[in-house]
Amino acid sequence: MTLLSVLPWLILLVLAVGLEGVGLALGGRSTSVPTLSTVIDYALAWHPVRFVLFCGWLAVGGAPVVRMVHRRVLPHFPTGG
Repeated sequence: MTLLSVLPWLILLVLAVGLEGVGLALGGRSTSVPTLSTVIDYALAWHPVRFVLFCGWLAVGGAPVVRMVHRRVLPHFPTGG
Protein backbone atom coordinates (compact mmCIF):
# COMPACT_ATOMS: atom_id res chain seq x y z
CA MET A 1 0.00 0.00 0.00
CA THR A 2 1.43 3.36 -1.02
CA LEU A 3 0.56 6.92 -0.13
CA LEU A 4 -0.83 7.44 -3.63
CA SER A 5 -3.23 4.54 -3.21
CA VAL A 6 -4.70 5.92 0.02
CA LEU A 7 -4.48 9.62 -0.86
CA PRO A 8 -8.09 9.87 -2.17
CA TRP A 9 -9.39 8.34 1.09
CA LEU A 10 -7.25 10.71 3.18
CA ILE A 11 -8.56 13.70 1.22
CA LEU A 12 -12.15 12.52 1.68
CA LEU A 13 -11.58 12.03 5.41
CA VAL A 14 -10.03 15.48 5.81
CA LEU A 15 -12.91 17.09 3.89
CA ALA A 16 -15.54 15.30 5.99
CA VAL A 17 -13.86 16.21 9.28
CA GLY A 18 -13.36 19.78 8.08
CA LEU A 19 -17.01 20.11 7.06
CA GLU A 20 -18.15 18.75 10.41
CA GLY A 21 -15.80 21.05 12.30
CA VAL A 22 -16.88 24.15 10.39
CA GLY A 23 -20.54 23.26 10.86
CA LEU A 24 -20.10 22.78 14.57
CA ALA A 25 -18.09 25.98 14.92
CA LEU A 26 -20.70 28.03 13.04
CA GLY A 27 -23.79 26.76 14.75
CA GLY A 28 -23.48 23.42 16.44
CA ARG A 29 -26.85 21.72 16.28
CA SER A 30 -28.55 24.66 14.64
CA THR A 31 -31.04 23.79 11.91
CA SER A 32 -29.83 26.75 9.86
CA VAL A 33 -26.23 25.46 9.69
CA PRO A 34 -26.23 21.82 8.62
CA THR A 35 -23.38 19.54 9.56
CA LEU A 36 -22.54 16.19 8.01
CA SER A 37 -24.21 14.47 10.96
CA THR A 38 -27.50 16.36 10.65
CA VAL A 39 -27.63 15.83 6.87
CA ILE A 40 -27.02 12.09 7.26
CA ASP A 41 -29.57 11.84 10.09
CA TYR A 42 -32.16 13.58 7.96
CA ALA A 43 -31.40 11.34 4.96
CA LEU A 44 -31.51 8.15 7.04
CA ALA A 45 -35.06 8.91 8.15
CA TRP A 46 -36.31 7.58 4.79
CA HIS A 47 -35.88 3.86 4.23
CA PRO A 48 -35.26 4.07 0.44
CA VAL A 49 -32.39 6.51 1.05
CA ARG A 50 -31.08 4.29 3.82
CA PHE A 51 -31.12 1.32 1.42
CA VAL A 52 -29.26 3.25 -1.30
CA LEU A 53 -26.62 4.46 1.17
CA PHE A 54 -26.22 0.90 2.48
CA CYS A 55 -25.73 -0.46 -1.04
CA GLY A 56 -23.21 2.30 -1.74
CA TRP A 57 -21.37 1.45 1.47
CA LEU A 58 -21.22 -2.21 0.40
CA ALA A 59 -19.98 -1.27 -3.07
CA VAL A 60 -17.25 1.01 -1.71
CA GLY A 61 -16.14 -1.64 0.77
CA GLY A 62 -16.34 -4.49 -1.73
CA ALA A 63 -14.57 -2.77 -4.62
CA PRO A 64 -11.05 -3.25 -3.22
CA VAL A 65 -11.77 -6.92 -2.55
CA VAL A 66 -13.04 -7.49 -6.08
CA ARG A 67 -10.06 -5.60 -7.52
CA MET A 68 -7.67 -7.69 -5.42
CA VAL A 69 -9.28 -10.95 -6.58
CA HIS A 70 -9.08 -9.92 -10.24
CA ARG A 71 -5.42 -8.89 -9.96
CA ARG A 72 -4.44 -12.10 -8.26
CA VAL A 73 -2.38 -14.36 -10.48
CA LEU A 74 -3.56 -17.91 -10.15
CA PRO A 75 -0.83 -20.55 -10.07
CA HIS A 76 -0.40 -22.55 -13.25
CA PHE A 77 -0.31 -26.27 -12.63
CA PRO A 78 1.08 -28.34 -15.50
CA THR A 79 -1.24 -31.05 -16.71
CA GLY A 80 -0.02 -34.53 -17.17
CA GLY A 81 0.42 -35.45 -20.76
